[in-house]
Amino acid sequence: MSNNRAVTLNGINEIFSSIGVEIKKHEMGYYHASLEGKELQGKTIVAVSQKILIQLKKR
Repeated sequence: MSNNRAVTLNGINEIFSSIGVEIKKHEMGYYHASLEGKELQGKTIVAVSQKILIQLKKR
């Protein structure tokens, strides 16, 4: 079962600020973040957040 909850850019950045990561919205409409020298991109905040977590899991 999926509970769709709104995730705001400010809210997710507050969470990721503890590890020094910030998600930004590009003027072209996609979201991106830089982590360990890699540029992570996605169409949604959730997509980029998932990529961040996957990258952290690889450590």
